Amino acid sequence: MSAHAKAVAKLSISSAVAIVSQIAKGKIGAVVLGPAGMGVLSQLKYLWNLLHFLFGLGFYNGLVRHVAEANANNDPKRVREQISTLLCIISVICLTGSLVAMFCAESISLLLFPNDDHTGLVLIVLLAVPLAVTARMYKGILSAYKNVQGIVVSQVTADALSVVTFGILTYSHGVSGAAIALVVYHATRAILNVTIACRSHGARHVIPRMANFSISIIGENLSFSAVSMIIMPTSILTSILVSRWIIAAYGTTANGVFAAAWLVSSVYLRILYESASSYLLPVLASSKSNVDLNIQLDKALRLYMLLVPPVVILLVTTGELAISAMFSRDFSQSGELLVWLLPADLLRIISETIGLSMLANNRLKAYLFPYLCRAATYLLLSQFTLIEHGLSGICYAYAGSHTLYVLLQLGFARRLFGYWPSSRASRIIIRGILCSLVAAFLTTQFPTIIARLATLFCVLGFWTLQSMREPEAIQLLQFIRRKFAGTKPKT
Repeated sequence: MSAHAKAVAKLSISSAVAIVSQIAKGKIGAVVLGPAGMGVLSQLKYLWNLLHFLFGLGFYNGLVRHVAEANANNDPKRVREQISTLLCIISVICLTGSLVAMFCAESISLLLFPNDDHTGLVLIVLLAVPLAVTARMYKGILSAYKNVQGIVVSQVTADALSVVTFGILTYSHGVSGAAIALVVYHATRAILNVTIACRSHGARHVIPRMANFSISIIGENLSFSAVSMIIMPTSILTSILVSRWIIAAYGTTANGVFAAAWLVSSVYLRILYESASSYLLPVLASSKSNVDLNIQLDKALRLYMLLVPPVVILLVTTGELAISAMFSRDFSQSGELLVWLLPADLLRIISETIGLSMLANNRLKAYLFPYLCRAATYLLLSQFTLIEHGLSGICYAYAGSHTLYVLLQLGFARRLFGYWPSSRASRIIIRGILCSLVAAFLTTQFPTIIARLATLFCVLGFWTLQSMREPEAIQLLQFIRRKFAGTKPKT
């Protein structure tokens, strides 16, 4: 079994805990806050997401790539220079930016909420930004060292504790308590990631020191920073803008309904994907040739398309039941939105996996262009479809934009690296997409519970019978069985 598959199997544990914790917090938030409160909380999270990427200066991917490269070349001096230089700069910018944002909290509140004043909530969320940046950068260090165990321990511990703090604070203080819980969660992650990095790799290597500061390191990472500073804010601003259109047209309750569907689709699947990609990026960055890169990329696509489609099929066919269980009956409409959001996110995972090959090889223009085309298409289509089809129209726009995205990524990968999915990878990818689309179509045509369960049984049964013949699936199942049995897997 490949090292990548083993890492994904281990990271799937943290993904499962993260998803369960998100479901638990979503349920608590839905019951205590209701759709309107969830809509407010969703906007606050968009703000936090935007600022924590913005103040991180987009150095995360550069840090992972260069530290992984230096570590592979057994160059500890360069590792220390990369970490010290980037973290020193980020610390100054992040703290300064957060203070400036606090002075502008009232104006930020008006931008997020056209009809209400939530300045106090904005101030609370801003406290989480420096903590989140610290946690993310140290996760990048663990990723560069391929410290899968450290990432899993940190993520599982923080997510498990976050359910308790979120429940207590939200129940006692409402939306304000939920915002405070966000601060506590990122403080926990930051402490854990820093502690694990120091213990595993030595404090002298991972704690920034001005003696290791090198101005040349900034130049090496500027291209990564520039691309990330375009992509991340574009992604978050796109989400904020679409949410604001929904609020302006239908109110915060409608935005809460859409946010619930978005959480189940984009966020939960992304948790699974990001855990796996935290290992894939340094692997691709260490590739010695296009042939090696193509082999690793093909393995990753085959593995992801064996893991994700059954989750998509399950959620598409049981969307309304899942939403009611995760949140409350007030969010039942969110289940209808999942039907087209989830297959689109399957395409997104394919696109972003291919995009990592360009990021790892410093082909940043090719990495950036498809993403900007996707974002522009999503916004353009959303303006028209929201008026004609309501919240479902946003889902149609999202699906259309990701269809374009995957086609562009495949085209660039073919041109730059000569990559095209192998026949085995193509078979697995096409099977996953077709089964997801068939499940979505049948669910819309036959919406009764019995019909949906029949669809789930037939489509998932077909997918399982076909996919379990694949070598990756057999090896993954054998690895999991050995882990549970407590025996060491054969290499």
